[in-house]
Amino acid sequence: MLRDAVRAWLHEDKGAATKLAAGCRTESCRHTFALLEKGRLAELTPALEERVRARRSELGGLSPHGRFGAIGVPIYALHGAGDTVIPPSETAWVEREAAEGGKAHATLVSPLIEHVELSHHASLRDEWALVEFMAHLL
Repeated sequence: MLRDAVRAWLHEDKGAATKLAAGCRTESCRHTFALLEKGRLAELTPALEERVRARRSELGGLSPHGRFGAIGVPIYALHGAGDTVIPPSETAWVEREAAEGGKAHATLVSPLIEHVELSHHASLRDEWALVEFMAHLL
């Protein structure tokens, strides 16, 4: 039940996610979904890290880590500082790996962006950084 609810949440269908989570039969299921719903994801980190460690070899194939060398074009990574789906820290390792590989690249973590939607709470400096990043792409 929780897996389906989380999947719906990640597909941005919060109504369906809430409806699915209403069918949770255990306190653990209800508690986990409540943390997700309230945006208290940091409280889920230890349990998620444990699951990732347990499935490290299986999940390793999903990671782009170590594959940037095969990319024959410049790498541009724009990430939302408010992203609650993919941690903005992912952009730091993209930056590091691209730099180590001598790849042409540019990265920006911006408070103007969340996951796939724009945020309206940012400074003029942040807005300018986003404009510069986009101009560099063009």
